[in-house]
Amino acid sequence: SDGVRWLADQYLAQLPRNLRAKHGRFYTPGALAGILAGQALRLSGTDGPIVDPACGGGSLLAAVVDRIVSEREPGEAVRFVLENVRGTDLDPVAVSVCDLAVRTALLPAWAALPESSRPTLRPFAVVGDGLSDERTATLVIANPPFGRVSGGDRVRARHGRVLYVHAHWPTIFLHSAVSRLASGGVAAFVLPASFVGGMYFSRLRAFLIETAPPAWLGF
Repeated sequence: SDGVRWLADQYLAQLPRNLRAKHGRFYTPGALAGILAGQALRLSGTDGPIVDPACGGGSLLAAVVDRIVSEREPGEAVRFVLENVRGTDLDPVAVSVCDLAVRTALLPAWAALPESSRPTLRPFAVVGDGLSDERTATLVIANPPFGRVSGGDRVRARHGRVLYVHAHWPTIFLHSAVSRLASGGVAAFVLPASFVGGMYFSRLRAFLIETAPPAWLGF
């Protein structure tokens, strides 16, 4: 898994700085991914779909699968991951890296099964707009792109309740995540520090306090 994380880091490093800034791409370090995944799985008490709508290189989903593999019997871990874990991103190269990261994290459980009962692994990440997937999820975990959203009336019609002056990607992704959660589900996000007190996030904070009170914050 360290090799896959290195591959993801190398891919990010070779992206032009202006491109990363334009699209708000800041990938998740492995240590941070492990902490967030641990807290998310501790809080989401029911089994069900686990999705990352902006999966990038797959650090968060790989960390989730690492935990599942370490805590479950191999056959159960493989079955659960195959049925429930999926990522989406607009960048096809990042999607390929994410898929490899999840497969690598699942490998110890898959290899522990008798050869005759090892299932064929499906793709764990697909190219697409993660915001367009509205299927119910038990856990939505993400480090969404940072920066402002263009889209005008269409964006405000869907997310106006949580927008203050400008629309920002973290606000849009978190609002969408909460809206699709199953009962007892968890949204676990990497967010800018301004989320805690910045005015642009004031309506989002009010929405969360009313509908999905924060259970854990880490800095």
